[in-house]
Amino acid sequence: MSKGQIHGIIMRPCATTEEDYDNIYQTTEFYTQSGFMAQYQKHLAALDITAECAKIYLAKNWKLVKDWSGLEVKITDNTNKTTEYFVYNPDETRNWNMKLETIRRMVEDMDKRNKKKHNPVKTVTGVVLDPSDGDFSLTINGHDHLWIDDESVIIIAEYVENQLNQTHEEGTV
Repeated sequence: MSKGQIHGIIMRPCATTEEDYDNIYQTTEFYTQSGFMAQYQKHLAALDITAECAKIYLAKNWKLVKDWSGLEVKITDNTNKTTEYFVYNPDETRNWNMKLETIRRMVEDMDKRNKKKHNPVKTVTGVVLDPSDGDFSLTINGHDHLWIDDESVIIIAEYVENQLNQTHEEGTV
């Protein structure tokens, strides 16, 4: 799973019968046998509320983060333009067992692509939550991102939360 993106179910369950398939889903927290529209709408509303809570959290806590260098996120703003902030780390590919030529070439190609994408976050400034409509904007490395998407907000909020928890655990808060 790549950093900087939120993923849902990566691999769907597999069964040989409809009964087995049903049994698999009955064990989940979200299983339902009726009211599908209401259930689906409830979960969509929960996603929106979670994103709004993350915006509030960021507005209150972003200044407490001292190190933004590990943040990886693809931000889509109001122009529908996506900017990827990515940290290229060549050491990640060095540990691969590259005895097979095909694998070696694949890893080298991946490494080249990742090197080109290198765009680390150095500074975050200008964080603004507009409480009149919930729009959220910020500036990364001097680049304004106005009215960013909810997925980006969630990823950034998780980064802030992790940074603050790490700082707290180290006793430096």
